Amino acid sequence: MATACLFISNTFCLYNNVVITVAICSKASLESVDPDKQEVAQETSADLGFSDTSNDSCGCNLWDEHSHSEHLEAFYYAAKCSHECSLDKLFERLNNHITAPGPSPPLLVTGSPGCGKSLLLARWIQQHQVRGSPGIILYHFVGCKNSVSADPIHMIRRLTSQLMQHAVNPPALTCEPSRLMEEFPRWLEKVSTKISGGVTVVIDGLDKFQQGDIHLRWLLDPLPVDSRVIVSANEETCAPAWKQWLLLRIEPLASKSVKELLRNELQQKGCYLDSDSEAKILTHCRTPETCSPLFITILASCLASISDEKRLQHQLDQCLAANDAIELYLVVLDYVREELETTEQTKGSMKKALKLIHSSRNGLGDWECLALLPNITWNFWAILTHTLLNLNVIAYRAGLICLAHDQVREAIELKYFPKSDNGKQLGLCRKALVDYFSKYTSLDRVTCHVSDELPWLHQQLGDKESLKNSLLFLGLFLRLYIRGRCNELISYWLFIGIDKNQMAELYLSATQKLEGMVGKVEFITLHKIADLYEAQGKFLRDLGMLKEACNPLQRSLELRMTTLDPDHPQVAQVLHLLAGVHAQWSKYLAAESLYKQALDIYQNAYGADHIMVAKELDALIVLYQKQNKHDAAESLKKQANFIRKKNRVPQISTEENDNIRSSSFKNRRSKMQIEDLTMGPDTAELASKLNELGVLYYVQGNHSTAETFFKKSMRIREQLLPSDHPDLGQSCKNLAALYYDQKNLEKAEPLYDKALQIKLKHFNADSPQVISIVKNLAPVCKKLQKWSKAAHLYKQIVELREKSAGDQPDPSLATAMVNLAVIYCHMSQQSDAEPLYERALKIYESSLGLIHPRVAETLHNIAVLKYEQCDYEAAAKLYKRATDIKSSPSYLKESKVPASRTSSVNSIPIVASAQVKTQKVFIEALESHS
Repeated sequence: MATACLFISNTFCLYNNVVITVAICSKASLESVDPDKQEVAQETSADLGFSDTSNDSCGCNLWDEHSHSEHLEAFYYAAKCSHECSLDKLFERLNNHITAPGPSPPLLVTGSPGCGKSLLLARWIQQHQVRGSPGIILYHFVGCKNSVSADPIHMIRRLTSQLMQHAVNPPALTCEPSRLMEEFPRWLEKVSTKISGGVTVVIDGLDKFQQGDIHLRWLLDPLPVDSRVIVSANEETCAPAWKQWLLLRIEPLASKSVKELLRNELQQKGCYLDSDSEAKILTHCRTPETCSPLFITILASCLASISDEKRLQHQLDQCLAANDAIELYLVVLDYVREELETTEQTKGSMKKALKLIHSSRNGLGDWECLALLPNITWNFWAILTHTLLNLNVIAYRAGLICLAHDQVREAIELKYFPKSDNGKQLGLCRKALVDYFSKYTSLDRVTCHVSDELPWLHQQLGDKESLKNSLLFLGLFLRLYIRGRCNELISYWLFIGIDKNQMAELYLSATQKLEGMVGKVEFITLHKIADLYEAQGKFLRDLGMLKEACNPLQRSLELRMTTLDPDHPQVAQVLHLLAGVHAQWSKYLAAESLYKQALDIYQNAYGADHIMVAKELDALIVLYQKQNKHDAAESLKKQANFIRKKNRVPQISTEENDNIRSSSFKNRRSKMQIEDLTMGPDTAELASKLNELGVLYYVQGNHSTAETFFKKSMRIREQLLPSDHPDLGQSCKNLAALYYDQKNLEKAEPLYDKALQIKLKHFNADSPQVISIVKNLAPVCKKLQKWSKAAHLYKQIVELREKSAGDQPDPSLATAMVNLAVIYCHMSQQSDAEPLYERALKIYESSLGLIHPRVAETLHNIAVLKYEQCDYEAAAKLYKRATDIKSSPSYLKESKVPASRTSSVNSIPIVASAQVKTQKVFIEALESHS
């Protein structure tokens, strides 16, 4: 079943200086689209059909937006290098790994520091997305060793949440570390068997994880058949056990590649070297350390920042005295100091700033650096940070300044933190940071950054008493918990030497003390106290401390009922949580009573058909099933299913939809502004807003309203814009996708045609922007039985696949060929269909094996074709071979799920020609001629 995927055009989310494209989509993993004009895309997908239900909602966010942004920026930073040399061969190795028959151990990408491991993986992921290859890729790029992105539990939780979004009604996502480690491999196996193409997990910087050998043991166990894992690590710090995996070693750059990379980097910065200077560099770059992409990139950045010829030659000599990236960074730091610190006021400024950034966990914001270094002016700071950014010394990640590479960190340690002082300088810097962050610990001032830095700094300083006091700042606790950082909280308490029971008592006591300040301090309200009690109850429940969880939840319920109406939905939320705790505690009668109270509140507040009513019914269903009350459970299940059908909304998928929650504020703002906009004249801005609202209503399941907005947006664009303007093409495509989803193919076809004509005026015929529409239009024409037009479109898809596959046996190319062959059979062009079937068969056999379901299906199709050509003997042989494959144990195992490594974005079921009456007649005919 094909479902439409909608994108909001030109909608971006700004998160701490990070601009991330926001996509709102339905069901399937998304095709790559034009980043400048995000539009409606459409793909074939199947409902995964999981039926797991949760007995309560998750107590915290699916993952931490800040650390997620940090990992994303590490990914984009890795991909921005201009190095292209020899990547194609390495891409081929990665592609072969994910298409090889499973099960397969992880593939370890290794090499010396700075050799381009992160670059390789980032570029390969981008290529995979652009090509629209089958399967989904989950990836994680570690920033600094101390950062949140280096927490393996946090990464596992985020990846698990992404897998769970491919399930219908998934259970609550746990925060308890040991349960997470148990559940992640199960979810990986469950989803990979349901997704055509399986699941590939890519982890860059495996050796940077904190206690990775403990928390990533699942990598040493046999992986699911339909999942692949690709990891990277430096040779020197790679664990011995990892070296037993499949290896892909990145070799140092050859002299020709060094020259090419150097020229590309300099050209991007508008700088050129004379032949003598270039020869000097090539002569120096002969060792593995100097032939790394990082070394060449730093060198080019340094040289490009100098305009004076004499100064350039002097600096080149200084740089060529360095034998690796660390020594080169030391030269760069001296160069920046000499160039910028020209007055007494600015002297030592860079040193102080870099020492503070190095001493922090995730980095520091501009405002924090200026507060910590009051003698620095904004003007000087802007020049300094701009220079350090251009020289690859620092980078902005999630709005914070951090060190760009591990080699920078080592260079700063050598230069500013000598071993002879026994860590005194580092300790002084961290104490300065503690003093600064301690100013922002009150309930109304604590931020995510403060909660990340302050307890970590206390731990690094070994100050257990101060760490304990900071953890009892309830605003800090709340910030950590709601972002899923339970493991971090527990590790801090264990470091202090306090067990879980003592921790629970301390938190309860601290909250009671804070409750006594209500009315005395302006920002402390009963509502906030109720939030704290509720969060503590969830936290203790996640840790399995059910008895301890009841007290804070009960107090939260009392406060909610005092400050709100007893029938308020927030009261129902706490009743639901309290019921879940009693259910886990096997106190079923109490749990049933609480669930029913919550159900009554939701029905009175929202109506009997609201989705929250269905969720509460789900909880009761699970409770009844635990008590073997199956008749009662079945009755409620029918009621819940009826409500869901009535409120059906397309499922949202997140492989490239990493920040969808961050987009909600823009959608709400658009909704509020639209009334004012419609009162004025028709403008391009109004058309854009109407288009965005159309997308918003579409994902809410309100197709009639979405159609109204899409039509009005297109009407305005038709009036104001040229007939071939890209925005008009976007409107056509969005409306076409909506009609396709409503199975109104007669209306969808002309709109797709118009969108295609517009795209062809702006892009090449083989560009992703054009091909995405071709892939949408082809199944429309097929379903309308416009065989000639469908054949032309499917032929374009085959040609695209042939170009992208090259000489490799690509199963998606075979699938495209089979699709085209089926169309030819409908057109009675068996002579054109036969060679396509034969080529597809060879590709399937070489890439998937001789007994794969796709091989059997293709053999069956060829047998049908031979029968129609009256070649009964050949048809019988082919049919027998297909039957033998289908009866083999390996086939039965494979055929339980869709083919795991073969799919195209618009693959359709492989069917016999319409000229065959029935399969039974066909079989009898073959047997009579055998």
